[in-house]
Amino acid sequence: MMQAVELHSGPPKGLYKTTAEWVEHSRQRGEDHIFLEFHTNETFHFTASKGLESPLFPERVKQLPSAFVAVIPEGRVLGEEGSVITPDNHLLWDVSLQLMPEDQHPAFTTTSPRSLIEIADTVAVLSFFSSETYFHWLYDVLARIHLLRLSGIKIDKYVINQNIRSPFQYETLAMLGISRDQILFTYPNMNLKAKQLVVPSISMHAFLEYGSWPFQFMRQELYEKHNFRHTGADRIYISRSKSNKRKILNEDQVTGLLDDYGFTAVVLEDLTVAQQIEAFSSASAIVAPHGSGLANLSFCHPGTKIIEIFARDYTPVCYWEMSNYLQLDYYSMVENGYLDPQQQHLFEQNIYVPVDGLEQLLRLAGIESNRSKEEKG
Repeated sequence: MMQAVELHSGPPKGLYKTTAEWVEHSRQRGEDHIFLEFHTNETFHFTASKGLESPLFPERVKQLPSAFVAVIPEGRVLGEEGSVITPDNHLLWDVSLQLMPEDQHPAFTTTSPRSLIEIADTVAVLSFFSSETYFHWLYDVLARIHLLRLSGIKIDKYVINQNIRSPFQYETLAMLGISRDQILFTYPNMNLKAKQLVVPSISMHAFLEYGSWPFQFMRQELYEKHNFRHTGADRIYISRSKSNKRKILNEDQVTGLLDDYGFTAVVLEDLTVAQQIEAFSSASAIVAPHGSGLANLSFCHPGTKIIEIFARDYTPVCYWEMSNYLQLDYYSMVENGYLDPQQQHLFEQNIYVPVDGLEQLLRLAGIESNRSKEEKG
C-alpha cells in the first residue's frame, strides 16, 4: 500500500549519503524497497604501466565495489542536475553527485518555486554531472543501462541531463535502441514525481576509477553488436588541436616523428561515433594525450599498443585501468604541462613532448619506424 506523501516544492530537508542507507532507514519503518546488487565480490589484478621511467601506475590488486539498482516508489527528480529525492524528501547523495560540498548541492541552494509534475510511469534516472563529455556520457550515463537490464525492470522513460546536444549522444542512444520519445530531459526547476523511480548506481566509484563492467558493456553494445569493416589506419595519433585544453604544444614536431613511424593523425571531433569505433578497432597502435577520445579504447583489440601522454600534474588512472580490463598493451609518458592565459586548472595544462623521448618510448613498445621496416625488407 502506497503511503501518502506531501507535495514538496522547496529544497529537501536532508540527505542520505548512500541509497543503501535510505533502504535500511525505510525498512526500520516497515517499508520494504527493491534494492538489487550486482558485480559483488569482484577483484582485479592490475599490471603496472610501462614507460621510460619507473611505473606511473604500479601493479596492484583491487577490490571492486558492487553496483546496484534501487526502486523508489513516488521518488522525485529535482532540477537540471537530475537529483534523486526520496519520498521522505531527502537527497540521495551517492546517485546525485556534484563536485562540491554536500550542503552546497544545488538541490539545497535553489530557492525558486518548483511546480510538481506527476507521471504514472517507471522512470530510470541516468543523470550525471559531466554527461556532456564523451567519456562520461559513455561510462557514467549509458553504461548504467547494463544495470537496468540486469534488474529485469521494464523502463518506460529515461531521465537525462538537458545538456544533451552533441550528435554523439543521439547516435549512441540510437545504437542502444533508445528513441528520443523515451527521454525526459532535466530543466532548471524540474520537480518530477514518478510512480516508480529506478536508480542505478553511479559507475565511477572513486575519481575516474571504475570496475570492468562499464567498458565491457559499451564494447558489446556499440562494437560487437554492429558490423565494422576495420579499414582504418593501422597506427593512429589522436590530435587535440580542436580542444581548449591538454593540447600538444609542439604537435608539428610530434606528428613529424609519428609520420616516420606510419601514424595517421585523427581529429575525433570530425568523426561520427561509428567512425571513431572504426578507427580504434582497426588500429594496432595508438598515441594520444590524455582526453575523452580515449574512451574509444573499449573498441580496441586485445594487444593494441597504447601510449598515453600526460602533463605531470594530472595523471588519472582511468585508461590504464581500462587497458588492463581489455588486455591492451599500455605505456605512459609524463611531461611538463603549461597553462595558457585562458586556462585556470591544472587538468587543462597543455603539454610539451620531447620527440627524442617519444621515439625511445615507441621503440620500447616495439613499434618500428618506416625506415627500420625498409632496412629489414
